[in-house]
Amino acid sequence: MSEAIPAGLLRGYPIANVTARIRRDPLWLALGMTVLATLTTLVYGDLLFPGELLVLWGIAGAGLLIGLGTAILHVDAVGHRGALIVASSWKVRAIYRALRQARMESGRQDQELVRAMEGEHNE
Repeated sequence: MSEAIPAGLLRGYPIANVTARIRRDPLWLALGMTVLATLTTLVYGDLLFPGELLVLWGIAGAGLLIGLGTAILHVDAVGHRGALIVASSWKVRAIYRALRQARMESGRQDQELVRAMEGEHNE
């Protein structure tokens, strides 16, 4: 990811203009499902069979596990359509760190180029 333009599947994003953020939409959805399961158990728990409660809490638990392990990386650049990368949380964080590192390196290279050009003008 230290290239000037990281390659996407269909398009490239210039590093200098890239903005990226990590979204946790699956986690928020899973928390909503868990709240719904809790409210359902509180209101209708006495009417539900143990198997139904088991299924209800199994779905809520599976949703939480998936929500905790999944993240969305939203990558955007001026003049380009935004891209959403849905992957495991650790992979999304690794991509985000690589983008941030490449952007910092790109900024350093730009500063060195400006210094070099200023040095040529001063001579």
